[in-house]
Amino acid sequence: AVASPAAAVGDADVVITATTASEPVFDGDDLEPGTHVTAMGQYDPEKRELDATTIERAKYVPDLRDRATKDAGSFLHALEEGVVEEDHIHAELGEVIAGEAEGRTDDEEITVFDSGGTGIETVAGAYLLYEKAVEQGLGETIEFSPASQALTGE
Repeated sequence: AVASPAAAVGDADVVITATTASEPVFDGDDLEPGTHVTAMGQYDPEKRELDATTIERAKYVPDLRDRATKDAGSFLHALEEGVVEEDHIHAELGEVIAGEAEGRTDDEEITVFDSGGTGIETVAGAYLLYEKAVEQGLGETIEFSPASQALTGE
């Protein structure tokens, strides 16, 4: 546990939000250059996990462009606050994964993937990141049990 949202995101390379929050859960000014943010908790025009500063500072990639302009609350609030235009959407996740659009272009770039809940794209994105980490010798293997085993202890 940490004492504050700033402490949670300040030194993080990757920030993942999976909340039911109606208001931003951290201040985008606290993100360090090079941070990646995956927001996967809210796709409701009235709610947002990310503030306008986060959207403004980042290369913004939603799962689907049309959804971002209809019900991605974080993006819609940034539009309403005037810090971004609709063309701030860099690409859809599928376009980045397929190599049709560039992902991160330098180590200092802040990136946001705003997930509206298309599970197959989330899995594909995670697998792509896994493959890149293995290629670069990053990360470590961890042991974990299926949920049923974790619940029953068997």
